[in-house]
Amino acid sequence: MAHPTSRRADAGQDGRRPLAILTGPLGQGGSGKIIVQQTADLLALGYAVDLLTLGGDGPLGAAIPAGVRRVRLPSLHPLWGTWPLFGYLRRARPWAVVVHRLRLLRPLQQAHKLAGVPCRIAAVVHNHLGAQLEEGAGDRGRRGRSFERLRRCDALIAVSEETARDAAERLGLSPAAVRIAYPPVDTEALRVLASAEGGVARPARYLIGVGRLEAEKDFATLLRAFALVARQQAELDLVILGEGRERPLLEGLAAELAVTGRVRLPGFLLNPYPWIAGARLLALSSRWEGFGIVLAEALALGVPVVATDCPGGPREILANGRFGTLVAPGDVQALAAAILATLAEPPDPVCLRQGAERFAPATGLRAYLDALGLTGSEALA
Repeated sequence: MAHPTSRRADAGQDGRRPLAILTGPLGQGGSGKIIVQQTADLLALGYAVDLLTLGGDGPLGAAIPAGVRRVRLPSLHPLWGTWPLFGYLRRARPWAVVVHRLRLLRPLQQAHKLAGVPCRIAAVVHNHLGAQLEEGAGDRGRRGRSFERLRRCDALIAVSEETARDAAERLGLSPAAVRIAYPPVDTEALRVLASAEGGVARPARYLIGVGRLEAEKDFATLLRAFALVARQQAELDLVILGEGRERPLLEGLAAELAVTGRVRLPGFLLNPYPWIAGARLLALSSRWEGFGIVLAEALALGVPVVATDCPGGPREILANGRFGTLVAPGDVQALAAAILATLAEPPDPVCLRQGAERFAPATGLRAYLDALGLTGSEALA
């Protein structure tokens, strides 16, 4: 069996035990952005950080900080995929392994049992489990088995209060058993990124949506709402940043609604922040979220937001509507009306930026380490 490839084979270049993060390819979603930021934050605290990834790099792979050790896993098949992780645990002896893809728990837990290495196994719940089940996202039997594996973790970390409550309910745990660590939003770093020169000219006036072009993001509802808005806002365009399986559907819908010339789908951008900062408004049309980090990022840049009141984090981020309007998921008329009302009376950007202060990296990172039972002193051990 092939061993995981890496740049060092012991516990660390200086003998320190690392913190390990286990995930699939770093795609274009919010979970990938969270991982990138947290690896940088952990490095800044002095931790050795190992990033274990299954498969090739996605778009966000290029953003991983240089100080992170990459460990590429050849396979995590339920039967033979255990052995690469077994070898890694025996060599690196990490303080903890934090799993960001639930399907990776099975081989990790098997490897941990065989290796006999004292380290904590933690899982991050990035999505609202109940909403996923109700929407039929994946096989219910497979998800039920994933839930059982979640119960066996040493620590569970959710990205929002509602996601934590839902996970505790689904897993039959006490609310205190699922810790909450908000994803980090570094306002100063975002402002620097937003000021970068872009290679593609942007429309003069536009709304923006950001996310994977997948069914749960429901950009079809945003397109239909924009078609209503466009009747009253003749110079306004719509930009949707992201890539995914629903691109053909969205392109066809734009043609059906006769707004093709006013809708742009540039694809995934590693730095979307000049586009977000230049928008008149950011709209989130999701059916469910775990957190909805792009909402918090827009607030940090002083950009007005409108969002669906979907299961997950949007209501928390917008403080029950204080920092942006919430509408029912799938309600085209309500979304269009909220967009028009916000454009007519945009909120104070200073107030919006204050709404993002709750998600400063230090706050979430402290909660993250607390959930792992770490104090920060391990970084030097």
